[in-house]
Amino acid sequence: MRECMDACLHGCVNAWMRECTQAKNAIFLDRLQLLFCPLISKNSVKVNNNPEKDWYSDTNMVYSCQYHIIWCTKYRRKVLDASIQERLHHLICSKQTELDFKVRASEIMEDHVHLILENNPKVPITRIVGVIKGYTSKILREEFPHLKSRGFPCLWTRSKFISSVGSVSLKVVKEYIEDQKSV
Repeated sequence: MRECMDACLHGCVNAWMRECTQAKNAIFLDRLQLLFCPLISKNSVKVNNNPEKDWYSDTNMVYSCQYHIIWCTKYRRKVLDASIQERLHHLICSKQTELDFKVRASEIMEDHVHLILENNPKVPITRIVGVIKGYTSKILREEFPHLKSRGFPCLWTRSKFISSVGSVSLKVVKEYIEDQKSV
């Protein structure tokens, strides 16, 4: 009986979603997704009206958290050459599984790093950024000895910029980050 009710509800929700999509009723569709997401799928669910954004469901929540993150080298020194930039990107991506985040976009400049991360809200974004900065500093300073020079006590500053991606679309932020190299 329960399976029959779930199947019936699942069919109704899908029909409502099709109607909302055809009517371009984005607000109602978003609310419908939030209410019935756990019934539709136990895994990630893609919102139809925004192909750039994925919704994920857990046992007790539905979420979509993206952050634009920037941090700089100590004293804004231009020490991140092409080989260091490539290695830094690899090191950041290697921590994705451990810290439960995804790199949606990245741009590494000579003196600062831009990232768009998507994470599970159970892991604080400040913890993710702190671990990434500490881990990458340690490994890069071991692999590139010139980063340990006397006038360069540490690789990164203590500060960081973290902004949720929501007031503008993810696409706009990605374009901004990609255009940073040409500035």
